[in-house]
Amino acid sequence: MTSYIDNINRCITSLDEETLIELQRISSEKTYKKGELLLRQSEICGKSYLLTSGIARKYYLNDGKEITTELYFKNDLAVSYDSYTLQQPSRECIEALTEVSVSITHYWAFQEAKKNTRN
Repeated sequence: MTSYIDNINRCITSLDEETLIELQRISSEKTYKKGELLLRQSEICGKSYLLTSGIARKYYLNDGKEITTELYFKNDLAVSYDSYTLQQPSRECIEALTEVSVSITHYWAFQEAKKNTRN
């Protein structure tokens, strides 16, 4: 696991200034109260949430029971991966367990930014 995290850190620290500026341009800040949902079941995950403070969890419902699949802490990226990448309804929810501050990037803005920085 450590080598995976090291690879991510190397990738992030090697981003050029233009890419960093573009990421800042397409991102916004928001705070969620404890218990608020960042993503509801059946919604399409059209945003990624980089936690800048707080704790969140991802869970799904199974026979009326909440099954937690991930916990997110500061500097974690909270997203329903399948829903985000395929742009299909999520079977998961993302909930703020404490007050959570996030940097939000919209899926389509990110896709457009990727096209613009490749040119």
